[in-house]
Amino acid sequence: LTDPHGKGVAAVNKAMAVAGYAVEGVSDRNNEMTLMLTSNDSGDSATFTSYADASGKFSIPLTFKGLKGIPTGYYTVKVYAKDSLKAQSPDSLPQTLYVDVTPPDLVKFDWNHSKINLNSDYINRDLIADGAPACEIKGTAEPFSWVKFEWLNKAGLSNPGPAKAYVCQADAQGMWTWTLTADIAKALAIQGDGKTQALNVQVTATDDLGNVSLPM
Repeated sequence: LTDPHGKGVAAVNKAMAVAGYAVEGVSDRNNEMTLMLTSNDSGDSATFTSYADASGKFSIPLTFKGLKGIPTGYYTVKVYAKDSLKAQSPDSLPQTLYVDVTPPDLVKFDWNHSKINLNSDYINRDLIADGAPACEIKGTAEPFSWVKFEWLNKAGLSNPGPAKAYVCQADAQGMWTWTLTADIAKALAIQGDGKTQALNVQVTATDDLGNVSLPM
């Protein structure tokens, strides 16, 4: 994973931190290894420690617990070692890491229907014949994030089928608009028992480093 601004810098997101992202290298055996993560913007820093094994190999985990309190941005990474007598090595050559472990806030939205009825009569009469969109949904999310609508069928329907998802992108101000057209409504429609069916919708936002908001 690389930074979202095209600099080719290694990056870490929340999923990677939770899974166990680590910086690895080689030192003298059994040394105490300390990694310093320093913000290129504010100068704030965080430290992470581990130990080299008997062969000198080390792996320093950058845990989500340690990263979740720091702001998104570019960080300078340096590592130094201490031996059993607490003698400290010079810092390693600096490397740059982009860190973003903060998911977007909940998506906010509104629409012009309290629920979407997707039976055959509704689609054919109100959507296709009129040529009007079934529902225009507008809202706000993190700027440039991808807003995902996942339409979920209620349990117990005669033909539940798979969930269907559609995506749009927020602009620089975080504003987005998505239109449920007649064609999409037909694709979502549940037919077979002739009854009006309502679908649940789950909405999330994904930022440019793959962090996903809680569902709305």
